[in-house]
Amino acid sequence: MSWMSPSYVVQGDFDTSWTPLARRYSLLLYREVGWDSEQPSGRPVLFIPGNAGSSHQVRSIASSAARQIYSTPHVRSTDIPANVEPLDLYAVEFNEDLSALHGPTLQTQTAYVQAALKYIVSKYPNKRDLQVTILGHSMGGIVALNALISPDHRKIVCAVITMSSPHSLPPARLDRQIEQVFDNSINVLWKIPINNTTIESPPVLALCGGATDNMLPMESCVLPPPPIEANLSNVPYRRTIFTSGLDGTWTGVGHREMVWCHQVRWRVARASLELAAAEPNTRGSILDRWFAGSGGPNSSRPMLPTSPSPPVHISDGYLSRSSLPTGTSVFHFPIKSLGSRLVILLSSGRILGVAPEKDVVTDIVVDLCHAKDAPHVACTPINSGSARLIPNPSLKGLFPVPGEGVDESEGVVVWESETTTTNEGYFSVTVSSKKNAGSWLVARVEQPSSLEIFTGKLAPFFGSIDMELPYTNSLIRRILVPDLISSAMIAYKVVFNHEGDCTNPLLAPILLHRSSEIESHFHRTLSSTRSPIVHTHNSGPFLGVKYGLDLTVYTSGECYVKAIRIHVDWNTSLGRIASRLWAGVFAWAIATVAAMNALAWYEWNDNKQFIAPLESFEQVTKRLAVPALVSVAVLSTLPLPRSLLLGIGGEPVFSVLAPFCLMLAAMVVGCSCYTLSVLQWICSGLYNMLRTVGLATDLDNRRPPFTRSFVAFHLFVGALVIVFIPYQVAYLVAFILHLWECSISRVHLARQSPTKTARFHLLSSYGQGSHLLLTMFWMLPLVAPVLIVWARTLVTAGLTTPFDGDHNILKVMFVVMSVELRPLEAPSK
Repeated sequence: MSWMSPSYVVQGDFDTSWTPLARRYSLLLYREVGWDSEQPSGRPVLFIPGNAGSSHQVRSIASSAARQIYSTPHVRSTDIPANVEPLDLYAVEFNEDLSALHGPTLQTQTAYVQAALKYIVSKYPNKRDLQVTILGHSMGGIVALNALISPDHRKIVCAVITMSSPHSLPPARLDRQIEQVFDNSINVLWKIPINNTTIESPPVLALCGGATDNMLPMESCVLPPPPIEANLSNVPYRRTIFTSGLDGTWTGVGHREMVWCHQVRWRVARASLELAAAEPNTRGSILDRWFAGSGGPNSSRPMLPTSPSPPVHISDGYLSRSSLPTGTSVFHFPIKSLGSRLVILLSSGRILGVAPEKDVVTDIVVDLCHAKDAPHVACTPINSGSARLIPNPSLKGLFPVPGEGVDESEGVVVWESETTTTNEGYFSVTVSSKKNAGSWLVARVEQPSSLEIFTGKLAPFFGSIDMELPYTNSLIRRILVPDLISSAMIAYKVVFNHEGDCTNPLLAPILLHRSSEIESHFHRTLSSTRSPIVHTHNSGPFLGVKYGLDLTVYTSGECYVKAIRIHVDWNTSLGRIASRLWAGVFAWAIATVAAMNALAWYEWNDNKQFIAPLESFEQVTKRLAVPALVSVAVLSTLPLPRSLLLGIGGEPVFSVLAPFCLMLAAMVVGCSCYTLSVLQWICSGLYNMLRTVGLATDLDNRRPPFTRSFVAFHLFVGALVIVFIPYQVAYLVAFILHLWECSISRVHLARQSPTKTARFHLLSSYGQGSHLLLTMFWMLPLVAPVLIVWARTLVTAGLTTPFDGDHNILKVMFVVMSVELRPLEAPSK
């Protein structure tokens, strides 16, 4: 539970003298009532909210920062280094703008943030070389990176931490400005710092919530890789971390919950505290300390009390203590073979600086000893190896833990030494515990256990993979299935078979699925509720396809995994596919509409009328459906560039998706034809009612082309678009008017025409108009979001702030003219 006492101070002097956008947006300073001083005197941090976000979202992180640096109000905590100052957390208020839908809004927010950075620095004239840490949530992370496009702003930024931001792919490509914004962010990440080393680029850390985030496909949250030509020895700090692998969190985090989830917010606050006081070359290590689980500042070797008892010789190399007594003990583990390693599992303890965040009662140090000259022994401290914190969930209840998640005292430290290069000597393990029965310890000298199994990538799609694991007493066992597809669109269900005493082990077998260096997931293997579902975000549509399933099983030795069964979880996989390929269905629908228009114009002549959309749809499906489906299926098996054909990279398993999307798109287009027909029927009925009472005329009111009134009308519409309304408003009005005109033509068709020529003309006129209406209908999804943004801007900012939208008259004038012009004459046969 997060407790806070928020107060927000509007920065009134950040006015139009700094930026004209001060009429539209505002800047606030957060103060924790009773904890923070009234005036800002610490180190500044700027929080940028995302799409429809609020400046008040800063309160969880800001409150945590205040309550970490102070143990009680205005009394500094002894856990915080003396050189660390309190934080002054500023937050921009964007009035809940829908920035994800509109590139110009993102550009406007970027300009405001750049001015805010300059203003914030000016408030601290007595602090030399002051820099601001930026925290960006969702689209706020993209705005943060765009603000660094200028060298003047890069040099005043300490670090950037983004939370659930879509770095690799925009959530919706609705205009060219969105593409430009995302290109700028990628340039800030790689191109600018690599080509311009005069100004040091601030480190960037991206936090991703994983599958729990139901607003974004999380593969887009991953920071793009450096360009191929980049010198990897000189690249700036860029790192992505998924919360499912974050020590002490071990679960995905929802999109909105990212800013207030306690296990995440206190780390963001603590890192921000230390970043502000750190030297530039140490900021990357601070981020690694709090987000990547590395040792960091507290990883120095502790000085433990001397043991009053002689060392305990563990001849078989296996030690298990369910309860450690108070005091210091020393254990010797003999090395009997080359390539051995020592594995230690410790609860409520610390090894190499890795530990739970509270209730740590035990410390362990390890030495490697060799007999030098009898009876002398030379021992070398071991300050290397792999150490991380893993969960130890209860056999009852759910995992990951819902609600507030795990407690900060939970977790087991797993330490693996490097493999030995000799078969002599021993590991000396010194254990010092401050509390009786406060920790348990398991240690074993073992050979690394790794099993590689080749199954074929199609096996889990048409059945299951059954893997019998040879018995081993290893505490850590790795299973690699290299040929399985590792994609965000595929989820596998894993079922385990156990042997041994599994009733109450110190550490029940826990599965680590490591899909990449930046993403890992923990799952219980002993579960009474459901089998683990393993998934990844390291590849996906338009991001390529990767392969390999990397599983690691940790156990304390009493209970072990005997067999594993893997098969595709179809319900989860289909849901993940549908949430990622909707844009592909929309693109195929546009292509289907274009094919219908092309066929109708091609078939039209002086002996054959311009066919209506329903007839055109029928002709397209009869003539082109089978060739199109076959062609798309064949093309999808070719290794095309990732930007083409759903971005599946020629993977045969996914080749069925392209023709399926095309078929689904054709069905949706057919439904849209009937939908428009129903709308026209409703409007026709309304027209007949109005004509009955004398409020409608039978005459065609469309203007002939290029008359004075025609030109004046379009000049007026053009001026209105250029000065005030975005072109999307004119587009919507033109669509509504054209729907009405098509409905009137439908009424005229229902009457008995006096001549065959007149009816031919009416049918062709209706066919042309209906095809134009269908095309305009399918363009509405690209137009409607901007209309929403424009209307919201009018409500929140009023008419005093011009809407920075798209006022390019050329994008809509041809549509308006097409609606107004009379139908063309039929060409000769």
